[in-house]
Amino acid sequence: MLRDSVALVLVMLILAIGHAVEIWMWAVAFLQLDLFIELESALYFAAVSYTTLGFGDVLIDPPWRLLSGAAAANGLLLFGMSAALLLEVAKGLRLSGSR
Repeated sequence: MLRDSVALVLVMLILAIGHAVEIWMWAVAFLQLDLFIELESALYFAAVSYTTLGFGDVLIDPPWRLLSGAAAANGLLLFGMSAALLLEVAKGLRLSGSR
């Protein structure tokens, strides 16, 4: 039981790190496109877009607005895949424990 919990926590940690890396990649892309001057703003915008919160307090130039939608779609898909993976791992652990 403890082994299963540790495995789930490890998978969740790996997924969280993966999402953080993806957000950083978006932030670096926004910086490379000169959409932001400072890393903090780019990182904030990337995180808000990726998590599909879309506060609207920080915006990018109109020609690039579609890119924020791509970041949101990317985040939505990867969060869905993460949930599916987490459920599969939990299911596998449950099945292996019942044998």
